[in-house]
Amino acid sequence: AAFPPPALEGDQLEYDAIARHLASDGDFALNRGVPTSTRAPLYPLKLAAVYKATGGSRRAAYAVQAVLGAATAALLYLLVLAAFDARAAAVAGALAALYPVFIHYDQRLLSENLMTLLTLASVPPLWSYAKDGRLAPLAASALVAGVATLTRPGTMLLPFAVAPLAALRRPFDWRAPLLYAAVFAAVLLPWQLRNKTMFGHWTLCSRGPGFGLFVTGLQIQGVPTEEGYRRFGALTREPRYLEPTEP
Repeated sequence: AAFPPPALEGDQLEYDAIARHLASDGDFALNRGVPTSTRAPLYPLKLAAVYKATGGSRRAAYAVQAVLGAATAALLYLLVLAAFDARAAAVAGALAALYPVFIHYDQRLLSENLMTLLTLASVPPLWSYAKDGRLAPLAASALVAGVATLTRPGTMLLPFAVAPLAALRRPFDWRAPLLYAAVFAAVLLPWQLRNKTMFGHWTLCSRGPGFGLFVTGLQIQGVPTEEGYRRFGALTREPRYLEPTEP
């Protein structure tokens, strides 16, 4: 009681609202009784599970955020230890634990925290495939990467990087890139079908292509940041992304 949770702001308000509706009545909705596609599904589902188990405690939600942040640092430590030595692993783990951006997201009800851990978790099975060529770990990596994308769609570009690299392994196995892309797509498809059926679009969330990807892409083209923000706002207001706010 002496240290109340900080006030929610920005995107946290939407994640919190969806999670509370999920926990109370099972609706993926910003407004009670009105389904939404405004956010990708996994983070609100995780947050709803915490609320359901703890009676809606935001302190518990922040505690889980901290655990996920610690797990990210620990997993990075183990990955570097497997590739290099204990000293390098300790430095990597410490840098992850002290990285201001990670600390920022660990203290907020935002999806970056979970997405970072899941994306990192897709690396060990990918590494296993690279070493021995077994396709099962490659499929597992694609599955975890797909789940990360259901948390935050910014990772939707991973197959464009991983699939070609998988094909470069010797001897060449054409099944590898196809398998990775197929598993990744299969993870996303049920949510995309839900959005297509209910809202008429195939995107993972009605924020359009994703703020970071969209604005960064424009910046690469030389578009000023403020203009990128304006274009993104205009995109999210297009009729295909508008949703009802009342039942």
